Order: sequence, then C-alpha cells, then structure tokens
Amino acid sequence: MSDSTSKKNPFADVLAYFNEDSKSSKYARNFDEFKESNISSQPSVGKGIEGIRDLLQKVIYEQTFFNLLTAAKLKYIFNGASNCFTSDNVIGLAIFSRSTLEHTAAYAHVINKLEFTIDKLTGQTNQNVTEKLLNDLSLNYHISYYGTGNRNEKKHNSKKPIHIHDAIKTLDSCFGKIDTSNEVDNTNSPHHSFLFQEAFTKDEAIERFGIPIDPFPKSHIVKADYDFLCDFVHPNYGSNFLVTSGNLAEGLIDSPNEHVRNLNILFVKKCLRYWLYYKELGLIDARANLKLNSWLQRSQKRGAKASRIFSKKLPKYHGDGNSIDSPYSFPTARDKIEEFEMFKILLKDLKGKDYKQSVAKMVEDYIIDKIELDNGKIIFVKFSKAMF
Repeated sequence: MSDSTSKKNPFADVLAYFNEDSKSSKYARNFDEFKESNISSQPSVGKGIEGIRDLLQKVIYEQTFFNLLTAAKLKYIFNGASNCFTSDNVIGLAIFSRSTLEHTAAYAHVINKLEFTIDKLTGQTNQNVTEKLLNDLSLNYHISYYGTGNRNEKKHNSKKPIHIHDAIKTLDSCFGKIDTSNEVDNTNSPHHSFLFQEAFTKDEAIERFGIPIDPFPKSHIVKADYDFLCDFVHPNYGSNFLVTSGNLAEGLIDSPNEHVRNLNILFVKKCLRYWLYYKELGLIDARANLKLNSWLQRSQKRGAKASRIFSKKLPKYHGDGNSIDSPYSFPTARDKIEEFEMFKILLKDLKGKDYKQSVAKMVEDYIIDKIELDNGKIIFVKFSKAMF
C-alpha cells in the first residue's frame, strides 16, 4: 500500500467545516448562555398570545439544540473516519459510513416532521390547532433526543422511540429517487450504481469489489446501502475480505487485497455522500428556523393576536416596477419572510420562473434590486433592510 502520510485526506473540507462552524457558533458548548441571551422581556403567563409565544420559543430552543448536537456527533464521526482513512482501516471506515448514514437518517426524520408542522401552521388561525401542532413538534424533538416522549413517564405510557428503519425510509423518500438511475433491466450495460458510486456492469462490480450482490437495487436504495454496510461490519467473517483466499482455513489473514483497497475508497465516498445529504437537510432546517423566528417576532409585538400570528396576507404591490423610481414594494408585509413570499407571488404573476438579481440602489432603510426574469422582463423591487 502507499504510504498513508502521502495521501490527501478526503475529509479535510468536512472537518474544516465543522471546526469553523464550532468557532462561529458561540453557543455550541454552552446552550444555557444562548437561552439566557434570548429570554423575552415580556411576562410569561402561558395563555393566549403568551402561550403561543412560549411554545414557539420552546421549539426554537429545541430545534437549535438538536442541530448543534447533531453537528457535534458528526464532527466526531468524521474525525474517526479520517483517522481510519489515514491508517487504511477498512472496517473502521465501513462502521463510520454506517454511522453517518444513521445520523443523517435520524436528522431527516426530524426535518420531515418540522416541514410538516411548518406547512400545517402556515395560514392557521385556530389557536387550539396551533398549540397542538407546536406541542407535537416539541414531542418529536423529545423522542429524538431521549428515545421516548417523556423520560419521566412510565414505560407503558411513553411514546415509542424512532426506529432507525423508519428514519431510513424518510431519508429514502428525500433522496432515493434523486440519486438513483436504477430503472434498467439490462445490468450487463454500464450503469450508475448508488451502492458502489460508479457506473459499470454487474460483472464489473463483482470483479472490482468482490461482492456478489446486485449493484442496482430497484427501490429503497438507502435501505439497501444500510443493509450492505451492516452486513460488512457485523461478524459475517466470510464477507469481510480480511482473508486473501475468501475461504475458511485457507490463505492469509489480515493481508488486504485489491478488493479492500477499492472498498476503502468506496466507504469514503459513502461518508461524503451522506454528508452532502446532511447539508441539504440543513438548508431545509434553516428555512424552517427563519419561519419559526418570524412567527415568534410577530407574537412579541404589542397588540399581537394569537389568531393572526400564522395567518397569510394577500400580497399588495405598490409601484409598477418599471424603473428605479417606481419599484414594486410590499408595504403590508409584516417581516422579511412575508416580504419574500409576496415577492415570489409577484414573480408568479409576472410568469417568471427564474431570475437574476443585482443591487440597483442602497440607502439606510431599504434596497432596490434590479430583477432580470427568464422571460426577458426587467423589473425593480424594493426590499426593506430590517423588518423585525
């Protein structure tokens, strides 16, 4: 094998991301400080608008804490994977690949519930319904963290923990259809395999990796990947490739062959694939956090009503957008989230699917952007700098 010290570490960018993220996240290690800095100055009585505000603040705390915890776990996992790569530890890399998949699947399961709740809350005016949705979301974070709905409940009353297979189904529903092109019948032609992260025939896959399995699962590809990794890291000695002959009582033990070298690279690819999924899920989570915070800000305004926090306003445009002096604006928007949602509706009204955006004018309180639509139309739009 090549000298491990001369190899470029494929996890360097991932580790740099986590290290930079932990530096920029002031509260990554001291969450109590984060909570203290965000305590509302308004009294909490737990009823009406105050009750909604308290529930929103609660789920935002839980969401943020869970995200920081997930990132911390993945940082340790990728540190372990990096060490296994530099030491050519194929079993270790397989274990960390599976762990990356499991943590990404658990994260996807949490994000799926968060997206569902955001969708149901949007436009909701019934306070009883909003309270139930927020309480259910909070319960989901508790189950994800403790393994049960309430760690103080008796066992027979507790909610069941999230099973890893259910979490994997959620991850499959998010990315399984996107990252597979396995709808082929002729596996003797070169084709992309999700399991092996390359394009080749079934025979070529067996020759390169020494694994006599179908490299083109027709469905549930993340589940198939999980089963493959479990089979490799569990005590199935006949399939772990540490014996040169592949047979019982024959050959050399712990003398890695070319199959092992190829598997080393494969497990690195798997770690990085689920890392990319994690980042995609993080973007969804960030958008949901903005929405939750916008609702929290509305609940903290003087005269706020519980029935209007989640309501949707019909967009009202001022200006004709034809010049920098008469830009479109959204004076009825209550915050930047609602302002951007009105902007998206404006684009739909103008039959624009995509656009290029550039700053045309910037002053203290607002920005006017030049928007070039994909249908050739050019408009000017005024955005507020601060609306909270």
